[in-house]
Amino acid sequence: MGLLDRLKGISQPIDAEFRIVACSANSGGAVYENCSMDGVVTAPGMDPVSVHHSSLATPTAKWPYPGVVLPVTVDRDHPDRLKINWDQVPNSRDVARAMAASEAQQLANPAPSVSPATAPEVDIRSLPPQVQSMVNDLVSRAQASGATVTTSYATDVVGAPGRPTPGAAGGGLTPEQSAQAAAGGAAAIGLEPTTAKVLAAHEVPIPAGVVGAAPGGVWDLTLDVAATPGYTAVIRINFSSPAKRSQIAVVGRELPVLSDPANHDRIAIDTSRL
Repeated sequence: MGLLDRLKGISQPIDAEFRIVACSANSGGAVYENCSMDGVVTAPGMDPVSVHHSSLATPTAKWPYPGVVLPVTVDRDHPDRLKINWDQVPNSRDVARAMAASEAQQLANPAPSVSPATAPEVDIRSLPPQVQSMVNDLVSRAQASGATVTTSYATDVVGAPGRPTPGAAGGGLTPEQSAQAAAGGAAAIGLEPTTAKVLAAHEVPIPAGVVGAAPGGVWDLTLDVAATPGYTAVIRINFSSPAKRSQIAVVGRELPVLSDPANHDRIAIDTSRL
């Protein structure tokens, strides 16, 4: 156990993962900056725990974003005492170079057997700003050399620009799928009834004039799903009233849910069992 671990009060260190739900932005004017993060700590043999953490020396080249999973060392008995292992986190330039190499290889060796309807798509807006810039530069160079490159952009998720949109990989259910599940058609879209515990609840600020506000507010809930150990998911809910919000967005509350065991982002509150 190192000196830094002892200073942080980590007496029984174990390796864990810190899944970021929300974090502050950086100014980009320094090599290191303070970052305030909220997320869920998970480790083998330990229940998932909602944690708020402030990192006073966060490398701006490795700045976290919602959805990223960071390697951490935590105290087994006090998982809120953690140290982020920044030396194990790739910087944005390395990630961008790997993506650029993969993109260049695909442009040079197109796979005709994969139809446009089934070809995988990545929305670069789900990536850190530094990576987006380098990917855009790669596309510009390819187009300048005469290559035909088609790009598409999904609409940003309000309050979480790095979050995949509903229906995309990692983006959860579409509004139509949620409505189908609520109407009793959950099984037809691969959802099974179970329960989940609310680990964290965060209100999403909706800018004035932006469609998406609801009378009871818009909230992100981090859930620990009982059916599968280590199954945590973040679900966004537009509450129809403050009363409905106070019934659901409560840390520690056990909720009836409909979940997809194979795709952890596909989950919905089972309102019929509330």
